[in-house]
Amino acid sequence: LLDAPFRAFERAIELGIEQQVDFVVLSGQTCDVLRSGPRAALFLEQQLQRLTDKNIPLYWAAGPRDPVWDEGLDVNWPKNIRVFPRTHAETVMFERHGVPVARLVGRSGEASAWHLNDHVITESPVFT
Repeated sequence: LLDAPFRAFERAIELGIEQQVDFVVLSGQTCDVLRSGPRAALFLEQQLQRLTDKNIPLYWAAGPRDPVWDEGLDVNWPKNIRVFPRTHAETVMFERHGVPVARLVGRSGEASAWHLNDHVITESPVFT
């Protein structure tokens, strides 16, 4: 039972790889190192590396306790990770073969700090 969150996340990554997804989005509060210890951060690093190995980008709207902010951890985050900034919402256009297919709008930090409605999105045929 203690390993259930690890197994679930590992399986989600496996499914993403099997289904050849275009990208993965992580929302905040993915991993609280204070509660789960450094093992969780290292596990997360290993799982995200699996996405990198398959050229699957990851967009992360990290929560305030997610390990990506902890500079004291000896974790080398894979290069495929794009962490949204804490200071403002950022828009990223995802393209497949040079064609825009999804617009991602994200911000890391406290969930109550911003609202999607405050981020103006113009009409577009691209999924947001």
